[in-house]
Amino acid sequence: MGVRSAWSEIRNVASLRRLERYIGADVRKLHLYASIYVVATVVVSFVPYVCGKFLNEIINLEFYPDSDKDPQFTFMLLVAVIVMLAIWATASAFSARKATLFSLSITRRLRRDLNLKMMRVPVSRLDTMSDGEFTPMISTWIPSIGRMLSTDYIGFFAWGTMIAIVGVMMLVTSPLLFLTYLIVLPVSALASKRITRMSTKDFRLQLDLMEGLNTKMSDIVSGHRTMKTERLEESVVKDFEDANAEFTKAFIRSRTRSGAIGPLTWMMVNLGYVFTVLNGTVMMARGTLDPGMFLSFMVYVRMINKPMLGLSAMYDSLRTDVDSMKRILDFLGSEEAPSHEDFQVEGGRGRLEFRDVTFGYTEGKPVIRSLSFNAEPGSVTAIAGRTGSGKSTLTSLIMGFYHPWSGKVLIDGCDVGEMSAGMISSRVAIVLQDPWIFEGTVRENVVYNREISQERLDEVASMTGLSSFIESLPDGYDTRVGNDVMRISLAHRRMISLTRALLGDPEIVILDEAFAGMDPGTGSKALGGLRKAMAGRTVIMTAHDKAVIDSADAVVRLRGLGSPPDRRLRSSWKARSRRLSVPGRFRWPRYSPRLPACCP
Repeated sequence: MGVRSAWSEIRNVASLRRLERYIGADVRKLHLYASIYVVATVVVSFVPYVCGKFLNEIINLEFYPDSDKDPQFTFMLLVAVIVMLAIWATASAFSARKATLFSLSITRRLRRDLNLKMMRVPVSRLDTMSDGEFTPMISTWIPSIGRMLSTDYIGFFAWGTMIAIVGVMMLVTSPLLFLTYLIVLPVSALASKRITRMSTKDFRLQLDLMEGLNTKMSDIVSGHRTMKTERLEESVVKDFEDANAEFTKAFIRSRTRSGAIGPLTWMMVNLGYVFTVLNGTVMMARGTLDPGMFLSFMVYVRMINKPMLGLSAMYDSLRTDVDSMKRILDFLGSEEAPSHEDFQVEGGRGRLEFRDVTFGYTEGKPVIRSLSFNAEPGSVTAIAGRTGSGKSTLTSLIMGFYHPWSGKVLIDGCDVGEMSAGMISSRVAIVLQDPWIFEGTVRENVVYNREISQERLDEVASMTGLSSFIESLPDGYDTRVGNDVMRISLAHRRMISLTRALLGDPEIVILDEAFAGMDPGTGSKALGGLRKAMAGRTVIMTAHDKAVIDSADAVVRLRGLGSPPDRRLRSSWKARSRRLSVPGRFRWPRYSPRLPACCP
């Protein structure tokens, strides 16, 4: 009941076929386990019929001792029943165990492929996904697919086969009783189909709302301090309660409607059982049905109840599992960033060039327009501009996270768009505004799976100012840090990230607000060490701090945000900074009015 509509839905979206194509040749194993279970189901379906024959033989031997019935034949019927039950138990246990192991291997493969896909898809694709959309893939959807493969997939075919075989055996046992039992089935089927159609939209809406709830909860956990300091608890709680109420309504509607399928089926099955018992009793009283076949038929009625109720109950989980599986396979089928593994750059020194670059995140709304500048090896170039002018966007273009709408970003004359991610990361290091620090020791965060000597580590740490922080830790480099162990400030995380970047010996170093949040003394020390550490390297710094900007050899100032064209003044330009003769003091560079004009 509801089985045909469920199967039709699965067939329409082709999700099971997509999953089988993903599994590949190993899907034959799953088909084998399903076939074994189906064979076991067919074998056990003959047991009630043989038991009915056995009962008739016992009655004949007991009440008609002078009949020509052979006692040995009766004994053989008993042996046949025992053998069939043994075959069914062994085959069922074997296929269930193998299917469980198979599902575990597939879910492990799904988790691995999802992780690899995360590394291969463009950053622009990941930016469109919320935490609430990706997290359930690992924590909820993949386990549900494993359950579907180990239980629902095999159970669907096995129980469907049992319904067909038992139906045939009921027809063979007593056609009249079979017709009596069939009277209530169409009513149950029509009601189940109607309920199934109504609950489909609710199930899909439920998944979408669950993603939103997960995202909101993640934001609440990560931003709880801001909420408390800004006194936003009331508005945040109200927003969450509204989303939760909407999800609850969709959940109740879907579960109520789909949950009605099981009780409705159970009621119809029991009504059919009652009618069958009454009709069978009348038939035995009239002598048109012997006791053994009546017993067999009633056993078949109880046997067919389980798969019918099981398939109707399976519909709830099958509906959610199929939608979850479709979303996972859609993500795995996402377009990957081009690898360009065959593209090689020889003899590079780290010269960076932006050549008439225009880019934005929304079509028709450029953030950077007609940007051109050069950064030579050994120079420090500051990217200045107000918040939202495109400074971090510029660094994303250098790293190849995004590609320009027009123009080119070149490293040593080679287009970044034609370089592989591995090639870019081997030549370019970046320190983000909010650096990533994983749970582990400071040494593990800095060295990060590289063979670095202690002398080299201490040398670079002293240049970046990290050494003073290390001295304040109880266990030095071996102190464990992380959200669940020991939280460290944003400035210290940036020091760790900067040290990690310099240890990689890159040709180009990007510092995205790397010195923001540092006190003047630490910042000055880090700037001084930076000059020494960056000798011969190209350094790109995004900054708001005047001292940091004045320390650069060149400045690129962005107006950004799609400002209207100004032919007298470019939206970005490069100029050499002029240092005062007084050490340690800087002033804003004076820009030449003879710079060529361009559109913002």
